Amino acid sequence: MTAPWLLVVSPDLARDPLVEFARAVFSALREHPDADRAALLVRCPSLTPRDLIATCRALDRGRVKLFMSGRVDLASAIHADGVHLKERSVLTPDARAHFSGTIGRSRHDRAGIARSASAQPDYITLSPFDQVPGKNAPLGAAAFRALVAETTIPVLALGGVGLDNLALVLDAGADGVAVSRAVASDPCVASQLLERLSLHHHAS
Repeated sequence: MTAPWLLVVSPDLARDPLVEFARAVFSALREHPDADRAALLVRCPSLTPRDLIATCRALDRGRVKLFMSGRVDLASAIHADGVHLKERSVLTPDARAHFSGTIGRSRHDRAGIARSASAQPDYITLSPFDQVPGKNAPLGAAAFRALVAETTIPVLALGGVGLDNLALVLDAGADGVAVSRAVASDPCVASQLLERLSLHHHAS
C-alpha cells in the first residue's frame, strides 16, 4: 500500500466539530494534484464507536484518504483507506488478516524501528521530532536522520512539525509528515504542507 506524504491528525473533537474540521481539511486538499497522497487520521477517543462510524461514513473526502486511529474494526466499518496503530497495539500481521488498506504504526526509538523490520507496516510515524508540550524530549534532526537510515519503511515525522521546520524535517530523511497542532487552528495550512511535500518528492 502507498504511504501518505501528509497525515493530518484530527484533534479529539465532538461529532459536529469533527465534521466541520474534516470538511475544512478535505476542502483544502481535494483539488491538489497529489490529493491522494494526503490523509486525514481520525483520532477522537471521546466519541462513541457509533458516532465515529456515522460521522465518517457521511464525509465526502474526494481523493483524500481517510484513516482511523487504533481500531481495525472501526476502520473496516467506515471503509477507511488506512488504519494507524499505536506502538503496543495489535500486531501488524494480525491487522492485515482483517483489513486490506494501508497500515501505519507509531514508533519512538531504535527498538521500535527494529520491530517494524519484521512486521512491515506500510509506513511508520517517528516522534517527537521537535518540542511538544507534555511529550518526551525531542529526537532532533540528527537522531531522527540516524533512525531513518535503519529502515526501508517510509517514515513520517511527527511532533512539533509545521511549515517553519518542514525543510529541516525533509533534510533529515523524512518521507512525509504527520501534523496536528499545525493545522488545528487553520486547516488551510494542510494545503501548503502538501504543496511543499509534492514539490520535494517530484524533484527527487
